[in-house]
Amino acid sequence: MNALAESRMSTLLIPVEIAARELDAKILLACRAAERGFETIVGCRFDLDLHADQLPRGIRLEKGVTDASFKMFRNLKDLGYTLAAWDEEALVYYNDHVYGETRYSARSAALVDCLMAWGDDNQRLWATGAGKMRPPIVVTGNPRADLLRPDFRSLYAPAASEIRDAFGDFILINSNFGSVNFYDDGKETKFNRYVARHGATELREHRLALFRAFLDIVPEIARAFPKATIIVRPHPAEDHRVWVETTATLQNVQVIYSGSVLPWLSAAAAVVHNGCTTAVEAFLMGVPALAYRPVVSTEWDVVLPNRVSHEAFDRQALVGLLEARLSGRLDDAALLTRGHELLTEFIGARTGRLASDRILDAVEALRWDRSAGILGRVRRLLREGAMRRRRRRKLAELAAPAGRLLAAQRQRNFPPLTVVDLQSRIDALRTVIKGMPPLCVQEIHDNIFSLSVMRDEGEHGTAR
Repeated sequence: MNALAESRMSTLLIPVEIAARELDAKILLACRAAERGFETIVGCRFDLDLHADQLPRGIRLEKGVTDASFKMFRNLKDLGYTLAAWDEEALVYYNDHVYGETRYSARSAALVDCLMAWGDDNQRLWATGAGKMRPPIVVTGNPRADLLRPDFRSLYAPAASEIRDAFGDFILINSNFGSVNFYDDGKETKFNRYVARHGATELREHRLALFRAFLDIVPEIARAFPKATIIVRPHPAEDHRVWVETTATLQNVQVIYSGSVLPWLSAAAAVVHNGCTTAVEAFLMGVPALAYRPVVSTEWDVVLPNRVSHEAFDRQALVGLLEARLSGRLDDAALLTRGHELLTEFIGARTGRLASDRILDAVEALRWDRSAGILGRVRRLLREGAMRRRRRRKLAELAAPAGRLLAAQRQRNFPPLTVVDLQSRIDALRTVIKGMPPLCVQEIHDNIFSLSVMRDEGEHGTAR
């Protein structure tokens, strides 16, 4: 890694927190950046943080500006990085107040040079925060929406075909109850801090009631459709054991969290959720999901995903919608028309130039000055020492018996990635994007890769 320790002006670093959610989209962004001449680094966010003092300095694209990011942002700035950010979860929030309290930190934002918004609604959330310092905001769209365009759907056809072959006409139930079914119930979370700070016990009770309703409805769906396979896909932050234990005696139910959700959405005969981003993805793929809403709150429901779905407010209505979907009788036309009008406010760059390209336009407009003077060099040296100590501490925590849960969650968020796997994903993109040049992939460290345009056809990616 020492060979890469000296940074260049054109280095772009793209961390990935949850591979199943964002890896393919960020590979697309990395490929477009490499085409523009950036020396592009993409990889697991945990590992990019761990080795931040050993990697090339450049512009790093962050997945949010929460208060939990402040310490690492400060570390990165002292090391000589320039930061830009978007909010990976900006489409799904309870209300403006909760968003401002849990998803935006003024002190973290003060260390960022540019915010990149999914759409006008995301820009509004950032811009109207009362008294909050913020960097410039550019509406760029998001690479995840790029992959939902019709031209990219063929990427998921092979995986979707394999899933259909394995499970037939299955019903996919997407759970997103990490706030009340967190994998580590002893860890303080943004949700718990908000509830405690504002006495928002109604929010917790609402989420618990919905979670229990979903636990109860799965057996009922299994009985109502005995010939169909029911796949429960928990959120990565959830304790998956609860779902496994709840469905253990149901012969036609499986709990599976595997790979990107997009092939699963493409393959599913029906999708059920409540307030889940996957509903927006299903809508943009042309088959709206079914929102099960047995408990309703005007204050605490997540609005957008439910509004682009067919809604069922009790068990009978949900079973009826499932029967109509499975038989091909459910008419999506009116919902698709209304939903596309609604989404113009939430997701920009759905047509025309890719959001990835608009993000890179904003990146190229950033000014990055490597020369920070004597004080800057001193800060960098001190921070490099601190980062070496942090690395030893983090690795010791993972190796300790008490760190097994963290290590397991880390692997769930970002399973090991190889040069071969990354190269195959890039090759798949080249079948969709005309004129995309071949790229050279090099492994810098476990789960950290450098992408650059191949200088000649004989050049190949190499593993460390």
